Order: sequence, then C-alpha cells, then structure tokens
Amino acid sequence: MLFLELALIRWLGAEVLHLSYFSNFVLLGSFLGVGLGFLRAAGPTHPDRPLPLYSPVVLLGLVGFVSAYPVTVDRSGAELIFFTSLGTNGPPIWLTLPAVFLAVAAVLRWSGRARRRLFPAAAAARGLSA
Repeated sequence: MLFLELALIRWLGAEVLHLSYFSNFVLLGSFLGVGLGFLRAAGPTHPDRPLPLYSPVVLLGLVGFVSAYPVTVDRSGAELIFFTSLGTNGPPIWLTLPAVFLAVAAVLRWSGRARRRLFPAAAAARGLSA
C-alpha cells in the first residue's frame, strides 16, 4: 500500500506539471482512499470472499490517461521559464487535478480495504481480541 502510494506520488509528479506545484495533491487523495477503504471494511468481514477488481482497472485507466495526455511545458524558445508564465500541453488544470485526485483515492481505497481485512487475523494470531 505504501509502495503504491509513493510510486503514484513520484510518477504523477514527474508526468503532470501541475502536480509539481501542488505536490501534496496525490498524498491527500491517497489518505482519503485508504481511510475510505478502512471504513468500508470496518463491518463484518468475509476473508474468503474476494475483493472487487475495480482498483486495478482504475489504476490502468490512470496510467493510460497520464501516459496518453501528459501535461508538459511548451519549451519552444530559449527564454527563462517561470511557473506562472508558461504554456502547457495536455489537459487543463481544472480537469487534470480532480481526475487524478479521484483516481488515486479509488485505487488506494481498495488497498486500504484489503489491509483492514487482515487486522482481525493478525490480532487473533497475537491472542488479542479484534
């Protein structure tokens, strides 16, 4: 779960220019997703029932979207570039940031739900009540 979070933070920050300025955007989305996953799995769990596979599909969609439409700087000249005065290629910021935030939350929700399902088994192994 933490590896996936860190990989998304680093890779999305490198591919989407807006995330280099809003660096904690992916981190906040991952916290939301893990929290929702823990809340979703807080009821009676059934370890023998498999988790739904929407998360890998959302992750594949996010990777495909960012790979197909990266947000880059248009560096056609030799002048000095400031963040507020640059022209970017790719989807606009009002579309990119909410899409990335929601996709990261959806991907990490599945991971948080899977981790929460392991807590009763870990507590039982240690002789604690869940």
